[in-house]
Amino acid sequence: MMPNKEGKTEKLLQKEALIFEYLYDGVIITDIQGNIFAWNSGASRIFGYSQIDILGKTPAILHKPEIASKLTKQIIQKIKTHGRWTGEINFIRKDGSEGVSETTVTPIKNEYHQMVGTIGINRDITEQKRVQSLERYRMEKALQESEDRYQRLIDSSPEAIAVNYMEKLIYINCAAIRLFGANSQEEIIGHSLSQFIDFNYTARGKKQLQRVQQQEKLIKLNGEVIDVEIVKIPSNYNGKTATQIIIRDVTECKKIEAKLIYEKFHDMLTGLPNRILFLDRLKLALSRTQEHPNYQFALLFLDLDRFKVINDSLGYTIGDQLLVAISKILRNCIRASDILARLGGDEFIILLEYPTDIDYITTVATRINRELAKPIYLKEHEIFITASIGIVVSHRNFTMHAHENDSSFSPIYNNSEELLRDAEIAMYRAKALGKGRYEVFNLTIHNQAISLLSMEIDLRRAVEMIKENPLNSQFILNYQPIVCLSTGNIVGFEVLTRWQHPIQGLILPGKFIPLAEETGLIVPLEIWILQTAYYQLTIWQQELKGKYTECNDKFLYSSPNFRCPTDNFIMSINCSSQHFSQSNLLEEVNNILPQTNYQPNSLQLEITENIIIENISLATKILKKLKNKKIRLSIDDFGTGYSSLSYLQQLPINSVKIDRSFVSKLDSDTSGKTLKIVNTIITLAYNLGLEIIAEGIETKTQMQQLKRLKCNKGQGYLFSKPLESNDATKLLRNFKYPL
Repeated sequence: MMPNKEGKTEKLLQKEALIFEYLYDGVIITDIQGNIFAWNSGASRIFGYSQIDILGKTPAILHKPEIASKLTKQIIQKIKTHGRWTGEINFIRKDGSEGVSETTVTPIKNEYHQMVGTIGINRDITEQKRVQSLERYRMEKALQESEDRYQRLIDSSPEAIAVNYMEKLIYINCAAIRLFGANSQEEIIGHSLSQFIDFNYTARGKKQLQRVQQQEKLIKLNGEVIDVEIVKIPSNYNGKTATQIIIRDVTECKKIEAKLIYEKFHDMLTGLPNRILFLDRLKLALSRTQEHPNYQFALLFLDLDRFKVINDSLGYTIGDQLLVAISKILRNCIRASDILARLGGDEFIILLEYPTDIDYITTVATRINRELAKPIYLKEHEIFITASIGIVVSHRNFTMHAHENDSSFSPIYNNSEELLRDAEIAMYRAKALGKGRYEVFNLTIHNQAISLLSMEIDLRRAVEMIKENPLNSQFILNYQPIVCLSTGNIVGFEVLTRWQHPIQGLILPGKFIPLAEETGLIVPLEIWILQTAYYQLTIWQQELKGKYTECNDKFLYSSPNFRCPTDNFIMSINCSSQHFSQSNLLEEVNNILPQTNYQPNSLQLEITENIIIENISLATKILKKLKNKKIRLSIDDFGTGYSSLSYLQQLPINSVKIDRSFVSKLDSDTSGKTLKIVNTIITLAYNLGLEIIAEGIETKTQMQQLKRLKCNKGQGYLFSKPLESNDATKLLRNFKYPL
């Protein structure tokens, strides 16, 4: 029976061998004893053995002795339990060279499902493994080189870099050694980072270190504390999952940042809080009033009086030193808890917190002006200055010496801009009432401000009307005659403007001209005045041409029968500071003259002393340009300015007008002081070749005094009040004052 069974097994193995003979892969068939029974051409190609060389031998011939037995047992065990073994096998060819095959071994079973042999299919992957191995080598080498480069960069980086593992520093670079104040790595390695980070300072604890980026205080080995920024990056260090820490010294950056923040919120000249910081504190104060009804505060808005004169006369350096000195004075006048700020220029503001009552607030304001009234010594200069102060309180129910319904109570405020606005309004009120004083904002002042705003809106509309159509005007020109005091004849007119408001009626210039100057509306208004007045002068020229005889006496001191020709008539027009300082004033005058066909020397521009004093150099240049065009120039309100006599000889002017404040005192001057002042002005002007015009003459006594002092011309209610054009024409035809 056995031969028959062996014969069947052999036939079965031969049949399997026949099937795989022509397979490209190498096929090895072994019998149950593990001997090679069949071997196809693919196997010969892979392993280099022929069938004659290999048949009857075991596959161990293909492997190194130390692994052959173990591998065979592993394969047999695997196919018995799982029916298949697959894996990579390192083999040795006949020529001794080594290779790698991808091998699958399966059992051969007979009809009784008994394993009678094995079939091993081998695919040569030697080249593939070689390529893979080479690529892996290259990658590993590149990775190693990259890590080496990275390590060199870390070592030589100017950034301080450390590696933290298990709460211990296991690496620091050279920059970190310097940053920590150490001489070597050994002084730092092994220590905890918390030994150098001042967590007590930051009051944030260990968990805070888990943040990606943070700013801390670092304590160096010598005890010095610096500001640092810490950036943490998860990393792998020598196979350990660690944290790479970049530490930057930001001490200087912190100083710069602090300096920038300081400069943003402080005035660089005085060191006081600026507008931005003050508004922030004011908003906090307002919010506190909403949260705590009993909380009170007050604002004192200060503007220095005549600071510009000091600045222009003594120079900006002295002006800056004065501002610094004043800031110190103001600081000493208030409590440490109060806030003093400089808003800009010569404006300061004070926030008084928890004032007891209005008396306390006004006492502070009085103290400020009392201290400012004392002389301030800067180098060789002794300076006196005052301040106009506007006061506003935070609540209308603030304790004040007034009845509850009194209009002096302040309104309730919702925002800081309203507070500043009302404080500034009160300050301007104080300045208008004489300077060097304070005013408390109340509803009366508020209503006046509303009325002023309404007037500004109406004034803008009125000015826009004359810009669109000069003949459609709410403004009216009045003409006040200028009389020759030696002949009694009219020698000119001063132009005075009135505003015929559609609702309020006639408004005199004292009410709307300052507003026009403040808003800049004075410039287009004065252009219209020039055009209209010059046109009227042209009409008078045509109507009265040739009526009067020629005048040869320069100062009109001829016989009583002498009368001045209209060709010598002057139309005297006031010029505001804004209009005067504009570079195109001369151009505007040149444009108007051809339209009226009248001579330039008929126009006389009146400029106040203060306009000239503000910038004597610029004023002189402008006056010379006007004088070159033969336009007459006069200084108005002479004697009321500052150091006017010292500048008088420099200015290219034709005449001066004695201010009415001197003229009005002439008939009641028992001491004779006013008479001496007027005589000095006339004598000075006469010696400089200038004409003298006295304004505000209301009595014969005043006129006689001026005649005796040889004043050339005069104007005032004694001769005529300002007249509209028709009445002025009638007066011009028939007027001769009996002297």
